[in-house]
Amino acid sequence: MSTHAHPIAPLDALTDGEAQRFDVHGHRLAVIRIGGDVYVIGDIHGRSDLLQRLLAKIRRDIRRWRGSVVLVFVGDYVDRGPDSRDVLDTLIELSRIADTRFLRGNHDQALLDFLDAERSYRTTQLG
Repeated sequence: MSTHAHPIAPLDALTDGEAQRFDVHGHRLAVIRIGGDVYVIGDIHGRSDLLQRLLAKIRRDIRRWRGSVVLVFVGDYVDRGPDSRDVLDTLIELSRIADTRFLRGNHDQALLDFLDAERSYRTTQLG
């Protein structure tokens, strides 16, 4: 039995400005195509499996474009899904080989807040 509620449709079916959301067991991954050479992706939420599938589709899609392609990630990389670390590792590696922009989502900020609180606690306890 497939774990995916809805298969990911071909990205070339998207018109400029049209968004597509993927819902998988309550988790959402979104992509929007802007002008053919900018992709905006959000709501990954630790779903490395969906991110890998989406990146593969984007790679196939961008082979048609001759200009530069920009990948804009609009946050919520972590939380909920099982592979937040793999998502972050993938995005870091992608930033080394592609033109990428990253925005921080509320789930990402919550993780940073937690890490800051943990560091502050350790400093207070050990300091």
